[in-house]
Amino acid sequence: LRRHHAKPVRPKTMAGVGRLARVCWFQARRSVEVVKAPLWRVAWNEVQRRNGGPDRFPDCDEFLDSATDIYRHLQSELLGAEHTGHLEDLIEEDLWPIVRSAGAD
Repeated sequence: LRRHHAKPVRPKTMAGVGRLARVCWFQARRSVEVVKAPLWRVAWNEVQRRNGGPDRFPDCDEFLDSATDIYRHLQSELLGAEHTGHLEDLIEEDLWPIVRSAGAD
């Protein structure tokens, strides 16, 4: 009798399977986010409506743009400035020790 042995899996094939799994996982997460985006926008619009409308509460895109600008400014100051005391007015008192330690790293 002749025995049939399974062909050993080559490392190249395993690397391809791992890459395929990562790509599939990325696309699945991306698809979920695409579905969630309109739901978040509806929720944001409702919060805006309850808090005085566009005159008193920012639009979603305006808020995200501003938050991104603030984040970039804070990061560049923490990484580039020798002293971060000028940022104290931008940050809540209870968060200041965390920000100060991040700047020291």
